[in-house]
Amino acid sequence: MSAPHEKSAVPPEDVFVFWTAVPTDLDVSDILSHLDAADRLRAARFHFAQDRAAFAVAHGLLRAGLDRVGGPHSWRFRQMPGGKPVLDGAHLPPLHFNLSHTRRLTAVAISRAGPLGVDVETIAGTRGHQDVAGLVFAPEEKALLQAAGGDRWDDVFFTLWTLKEAAVKATGQGLSADLPAFAFALDPPRLRTAGPDGSGEQDWSFHSSRVAGCRLAAALRAGPGTPAVFHLSEIPVAALSPASP
Repeated sequence: MSAPHEKSAVPPEDVFVFWTAVPTDLDVSDILSHLDAADRLRAARFHFAQDRAAFAVAHGLLRAGLDRVGGPHSWRFRQMPGGKPVLDGAHLPPLHFNLSHTRRLTAVAISRAGPLGVDVETIAGTRGHQDVAGLVFAPEEKALLQAAGGDRWDDVFFTLWTLKEAAVKATGQGLSADLPAFAFALDPPRLRTAGPDGSGEQDWSFHSSRVAGCRLAAALRAGPGTPAVFHLSEIPVAALSPASP
């Protein structure tokens, strides 16, 4: 796929989801050197090297993804009152974005269409999340889990969890939202109730997939209209440094 900014016009309903696998023992010193001072300071606060590497890769991926969608810029960011980062600078393209990372995978969602949320979680081979499901899932979602059973339970749990987290990240509420108050259906992923902020089901578009042993979900809240088209693609970790060929 050619870089989106090389097209004559990026369809406004398009959502670009870029992901990068995080290798074990990755040296991120070069990636860190191209981040701004605030991000380098945040990276330094991580106690474990794997968490520091995942953070660095996620923020390197954000810049690489923004370059592909909006054209190369010296991207600057600021945080909203709730902590959600946004672009800082009137001269920058009007892009919405969100990012997420685990120790194994990082992902960034970017669009011109409206507020976005993205979440990635490693699929754990355990039923230890049953207590969590009882606290955060709506009755309709608990029914989906009960019907899944067996080996599918964990995948359904993380599919629902990532969708819910992507939705509340799109609204800026985060985990302070009333998570059991809204519910998802699957195949395809969609709201079966009003959204976490009371918005209508038709205001949302969702993507869910399994990537590198993790569950990834992206949410777009753009209002009623043409459903979003999600484009999922990998940017290798070696391509995250501007100095890379």
